[in-house]
Amino acid sequence: MTAIASDDVWVIGKAYDAVADENFLLISHWDGGTWTDHSPMFGRRQPFLYDIDAVASDDVWLVGGMRRDGKYRAFSMHWDGTEWTDVAVPSPDDHTRNLSSVAAIAEDDVWAVGTRVYRQGEEIRNLAVHWNGKAWSTVPTPDLDGRFEGLDAVDGMGTNVWAVGNARNHNESLALRWRDGRWRHVPTPQSAAGDNYLTDVSIVSGKQVWASGSIGVASIIRWTGTSWRRADEPIDGASGWINSIDTLPDGSGWAAGYRWTTNFKSKPLLIQRDCA
Repeated sequence: MTAIASDDVWVIGKAYDAVADENFLLISHWDGGTWTDHSPMFGRRQPFLYDIDAVASDDVWLVGGMRRDGKYRAFSMHWDGTEWTDVAVPSPDDHTRNLSSVAAIAEDDVWAVGTRVYRQGEEIRNLAVHWNGKAWSTVPTPDLDGRFEGLDAVDGMGTNVWAVGNARNHNESLALRWRDGRWRHVPTPQSAAGDNYLTDVSIVSGKQVWASGSIGVASIIRWTGTSWRRADEPIDGASGWINSIDTLPDGSGWAAGYRWTTNFKSKPLLIQRDCA
């Protein structure tokens, strides 16, 4: 979901047609009074949509993946205020590519991240692409040791851009920072027990960035301007995940996920931060 104003909100998802036994994408817009369906028709070539973000009412981006020519390719669409248009994402090789998150900073500055899959899943690498106002281009990212890594989320504010995910097959939480014209790996907290995986990131300022996921247990970490620190006090060691986090300019915000109970059932986990 992306909210431009109280009367200008976009949501994406999918629906299942039991009669046709097919999934269909959903793109809906809220104008302050009603929801309107904007789902384009793709027939049987239904893409998977994972994220949406907007620069303005006439400049909205969504990303995901779609099967084309027998291969699963990175996919993007753009709303110009009148219609949605399929915008090609470069696929210079035959490997599977997927975009999981998009950050629309300006009309000529949009980032999307995801994964590149090699040898039928035997190797998974980070993927970052950038829109310069005219076309998408692939931007190199650091490849860490190990065959399994991927980026799940990206957020940007001016030149301050962060992407998060995992490396070494969920054994290392991963944060990349765009700085001085390239992506740089920035160390994050790790746990010796359990998964290490960051699923979302939200920027307040250059000295305050929040990321969520699992670092052994459901976790939130904070960038202080010099390093990432754990900020798990409200979670109290809950086994589970913090899937999503969002913040306001004053540093307040919400995080959502789930925790496992003692009888191995999941319960919703919702956390509010009401001060900077």
